[in-house]
Amino acid sequence: MTSGMKILALVSLFALSVQALPPNDRAKREIKQVASTIQNGDATAAAPTTPPEKKDEWAAERPQHLDKIDQIAGQYPKDDQVQATATQAFIDVGEPKRGLPHADQYVALARDSGNPELYNKALQLRANVNFSLKDYPAAARDAQAILKRNPGDPEAKNIFALSAGRGGGSLTPQAPTPTFHYDQPLPADPNRKTMAQILTKAQQNEQMKEAATFHTSALNYIKLGDHKAAKDQLDKALAKAQGNAQLLAMRSKENLALGDKQGALADAKNAVKGDPNLAQAHAALGLALQADGASPEQVRAELAKAKELDPSFTPEYEKALAGLPQNPDKAVDANGVGMAGRNAMGGFNPQTARDQLFGGLPDPVRKFAPMALVALTALVIAGVVWLLGRGSRQTPD
Repeated sequence: MTSGMKILALVSLFALSVQALPPNDRAKREIKQVASTIQNGDATAAAPTTPPEKKDEWAAERPQHLDKIDQIAGQYPKDDQVQATATQAFIDVGEPKRGLPHADQYVALARDSGNPELYNKALQLRANVNFSLKDYPAAARDAQAILKRNPGDPEAKNIFALSAGRGGGSLTPQAPTPTFHYDQPLPADPNRKTMAQILTKAQQNEQMKEAATFHTSALNYIKLGDHKAAKDQLDKALAKAQGNAQLLAMRSKENLALGDKQGALADAKNAVKGDPNLAQAHAALGLALQADGASPEQVRAELAKAKELDPSFTPEYEKALAGLPQNPDKAVDANGVGMAGRNAMGGFNPQTARDQLFGGLPDPVRKFAPMALVALTALVIAGVVWLLGRGSRQTPD
């Protein structure tokens, strides 16, 4: 067997051995790997030779790794060893507060197991977390719970002694220890997040990342002109980020491109409701209203609101405005260009010109005004021609 084949065989055996591990062992391995990645990233970011942009990049990436630990541990909420591993991982990366919910879960599982040794380990780990957070009374209570059943425990005595001088209580008769029984829950702390809250936040972050992926895919399909595929991607994005105004505004336009006027209108209204200050939402609503046959005033109001919220929307605003019947009271458009005779598509229409130029005259006069104007124009032209001809005849040779 060649050396290359030996290496391949070893790699295969390692992969098989990893797959053969029980699920909770794989979870613990993954948590430790993520913690190691965070530690390496922190060390690199702290190095004086690391460029600022690399430090910024790691600062943006680090929370995702922290969330990953929560996500892995969240898959095994009833496994005490996975919760213990997650707690220790957060301690190792300098995030004891994020480890506290997992420590609470570890203590609860250990207490329910009826195994005193496991319960002592869980209390000791949580005491370390609380001590790191400078919650010395809580650290002292956990240490005391261990000492009540095992007075000679060196780690518990150490943590209690360290906490006692920092407001966590004392073992001396003059200052009796706080009354706390190991089978009683800790007093509620309003600032202390539960594991369920931590996991919910982590899951939300993961869903937003998935939604962003679908959003990017939708943008690519829009560039290709594939509105159906773009809408499908936006459907998936909104399943992960329900009620997101930007995604709703995008899907409204895609629905409009696919001929679904009601779907476009519903999405646009929900987008405006979700974020009244989003220019894209008002723009989508304006276009959806126009397609649904709403009055030009309603459409203009939404388009104007979009332009007001985001001046960069002006070109799209002007383009959309050109497709609307113009206000008869306005003699010029937004650019100062005369509008007489301009129809809804921007072309010239005699009927539109007559209505705009003579709309204020009485009905009988308005009817004959165009002919009178033509006749007057013809007389003026004839007069100019006669004068020019008369002048040429009087010129001496």
